[in-house]
Amino acid sequence: MNAVSGAPREEASFRHALREATAAKHEALDQALSHALNGRDGYVRFLRGTLRVLSANESALDALEGLELKARIEALQQDLEELSAASSIDPSASVPKDPAQSWGAAYVIEGSGLGGLVLAKRAAELGIGATRYLTLRGSQTMASFRAFVARLERWAAVASHPERTAAVNGALQMFSEYRRAFVLEQLIPERHD
Repeated sequence: MNAVSGAPREEASFRHALREATAAKHEALDQALSHALNGRDGYVRFLRGTLRVLSANESALDALEGLELKARIEALQQDLEELSAASSIDPSASVPKDPAQSWGAAYVIEGSGLGGLVLAKRAAELGIGATRYLTLRGSQTMASFRAFVARLERWAAVASHPERTAAVNGALQMFSEYRRAFVLEQLIPERHD
């Protein structure tokens, strides 16, 4: 019961559970990236690291509708080509092992689209125009994220506790994969916890 209104307490959404479970990894990655994206070289390394993650996960996440990974990968490749930079593919990247983990991984990828709009403004400030990937959905970015969250919540409503736990683990692993890719691209330093 809600102590103020006396109404039944609303269950927290699964999205909020994912956000809470991944908050520390998300914040650490955002902090590392905020110091690294300070010019063309850092931006190229960011694009390469992102391409590593998305191309490794394309087939594992293909079953989830609306992710548009193929379009994202193509946009990344076009941006790198415009910047005269080679692509990086990482076949050794860890990918979700089951559909539940895929939902968590997809949550991180979809959320990165929102951050991409902020990074696109930063790229413009740096005089970088190759932002197809960051602006892929443009004004529809928030609507696309909300549509994904609605699908995620429908899935979570019928998922078992172990499946929801696997989704959280998939999200945590995806943040680790982004960090690993950015370390491999020498965009951010390796963290020694």
